[in-house]
Amino acid sequence: MAFATDEDREELMNGPEWPVFIDPAVYLAQMGDIRDNGYATSYEEREPGAAAVSVPIMDRRGNIAAALSVSGPVSRLSQETLHEYAPVLKDAATQMGLMLS
Repeated sequence: MAFATDEDREELMNGPEWPVFIDPAVYLAQMGDIRDNGYATSYEEREPGAAAVSVPIMDRRGNIAAALSVSGPVSRLSQETLHEYAPVLKDAATQMGLMLS
């Protein structure tokens, strides 16, 4: 959602399935950080023992076409390692995006 349109984010946040325990202001701030960095990390947030770093793959028009992610056990992917992998993934995602029409 960090790279989605403002309208899509608003629709999500105002929808009936929005979790009441998630503060919209905190969520928007996190999405802004992800956009600024160009990637997102997850360290045992969705699954205990799992870590991941993800980047968007944008088509030539700047629309999200897909995502590229590396994930694995936290024993092999420290938070520092996730941030080290991010530039490599961003470069790969850029190259993939150039292959899209």
